[in-house]
Amino acid sequence: MTQDNILKKTPLYDAHIQMNARMTAFAGYDMPVSFAGGIAEHNHVRGGGTGIFDVSHMGQIDFTGSHISAELEKILPCDVTNLPAGKCKYSVLLNENGGIIDDLILSKNHDGTVSAVVNGSRKYVVMEHLREYLPETVTVTLHDSKALIALQGASAVQILMAYCPQIAGLKFMEFGTFAVDGFVVTISRSGYTGEDGFEISCLDTSAIGLYNLLLSDERVMPIGLGARDTLRLEAGLCLYGQDLTTDITPIQAGLSWCIHKPNTANHHYIGAEIIAQQMQHGTNMVRVGIIPNGRAIIRSGVELFNDMGDKIGFISSGGFSPTLDMPIAMGYVTPEFKAIGTEIFASLRGKNIPVTIAKMPFVGHKYIR
Repeated sequence: MTQDNILKKTPLYDAHIQMNARMTAFAGYDMPVSFAGGIAEHNHVRGGGTGIFDVSHMGQIDFTGSHISAELEKILPCDVTNLPAGKCKYSVLLNENGGIIDDLILSKNHDGTVSAVVNGSRKYVVMEHLREYLPETVTVTLHDSKALIALQGASAVQILMAYCPQIAGLKFMEFGTFAVDGFVVTISRSGYTGEDGFEISCLDTSAIGLYNLLLSDERVMPIGLGARDTLRLEAGLCLYGQDLTTDITPIQAGLSWCIHKPNTANHHYIGAEIIAQQMQHGTNMVRVGIIPNGRAIIRSGVELFNDMGDKIGFISSGGFSPTLDMPIAMGYVTPEFKAIGTEIFASLRGKNIPVTIAKMPFVGHKYIR
């Protein structure tokens, strides 16, 4: 392994090793894929317990300077100006063709500055894009000295309230700065499991202390990337690199709800013209939920066909749903096959497996709005 290929370690790496986590390479980091086993971890979070996740590989970015909101609206298809302080918003960073460079969460701070959390595998690409398109009046800072911990599940609010009662007032996609047993942290009521929960940003020097504090509650279980993936798939949430890429637009991905229509109509941001055309005339493919008609698991890259043998799409994410005890998937199909209940076929190991277009999310969200 060359120096360039050495995996990075999050501030919680030593804690994972001490708990005998099974580790894997992910987004350039050595990350835990499981602790007690993916299905057990998944069922703990979905079944009323609470999971703690190390998501410190994600990129945490601050925007400071002049006219931040107006400048961000030139590269993001969302209304940053009217985003209230203390609120978060899901958005996408687009290229000239409307393809998704990354999906991200924006936060408006009380001093008018803006923060963002971007995918770990894309944070350096995002930084290059931001520095190319934002003026020098906006300073963009990627924080390498911060950790990010997710606490997800039905008892997350009670567990965190024991150390910080004020977080009970947060609703979904709201955030604030709090003290948790002496640790100064930024907490948002958000996450990527479909469960109620929080994401906690802290200094890397505080990460292990905070992690161990939350783990001391018997209701909390450490969760790896394996269960994180099955939880987000059940919730119908996209994974960058599979369900979202630079060749897929937010309209194709079913994310038109995150587009600010006035900015699109007036072509105010990169990719707006393509997005406007697709919003008016439709797209050549759409993201759908898919359920195999048997027990076969179909994964990313599997091709989809109609009953005449014509290729009509592909699977972007797939796996086994522990909650539903059956395989599930997401994929892209041409629009004439998007209706729920439509039967098509997946080519799996030389055989055509019947699959059915299904409603998403596969498991309902439990966000506190």
